[in-house]
Amino acid sequence: MPARFRRTSRAALAACTLLLTTALLSTVSASTASAAAADAAARAGQAVTLNAKSAEVVTGQKVKLKGIAKGAPKGKKIQMMTKVEGSFKPRGKATVYSGKGRFRFEADAGDPGVVQYKACLITKSGTKCSKPVKVTIVDVPGPRWFYLHDLGQVAPVAGNWCELSDTILGVVYPSSVGFGNICRDNRPDNFGEIDLAGKCTSFEAVIGLTDVSTPDARYAPYVMVDGATVFSQPSLAAGAAFPVQFDLTGKQRLRLGAPFVSGTFGRVVFGNARVWCDF
Repeated sequence: MPARFRRTSRAALAACTLLLTTALLSTVSASTASAAAADAAARAGQAVTLNAKSAEVVTGQKVKLKGIAKGAPKGKKIQMMTKVEGSFKPRGKATVYSGKGRFRFEADAGDPGVVQYKACLITKSGTKCSKPVKVTIVDVPGPRWFYLHDLGQVAPVAGNWCELSDTILGVVYPSSVGFGNICRDNRPDNFGEIDLAGKCTSFEAVIGLTDVSTPDARYAPYVMVDGATVFSQPSLAAGAAFPVQFDLTGKQRLRLGAPFVSGTFGRVVFGNARVWCDF
């Protein structure tokens, strides 16, 4: 090949290489800018909003909150916070239940006063929190429902009950008391009592074994009012539920019991057991 053609070919090759390199750098730069913009957009899209169902809640009831964590997938955990002694502390977690980032959270209303809540979405790129939401807890005088799991038991007594959320026949009872595995030892004398002081007029609950009980589990739950038995099942197994309601007018003592009879694993649940009282 003549020298002048070789010089021309090398020049053309150099020019092509320069053009390709410039194009490649431009593509990488655009891609990087695009990725940065997408990341910024994603972070901006993860704003968290929080609202209270009611700005005022009576003591003994539930504070109910709901919100949206934009960009959060279904199943994502949202950290709930409450303000304690001047700073926000973890209060539990909510779970995103829809593809739009929606979540719900419930908490027991404590002593009267103003409580601040906020929700935080924690991701690899940082943490986004909602603006604080204020809920006023008020103590309204007069009769109302009190859940047994919020009242003090007369102590000491046998196995006592434990406070829990549990399931009977697929229905969740979040404000329950119970006896048995995990909750308390399987004792033949498991029971707990509360002092009514003549200030209550009604008791109600749904009684049954938790759905995770084994088929061979047997218990003998009962309810007594001032020493008189008003409900009993000598050999209760899973698969049954008994809604009960009893008059407590003028009564002094309420006892719930659930002696263990036999079986591998079980727990008696007094679902959402509560009393109507004027304490």
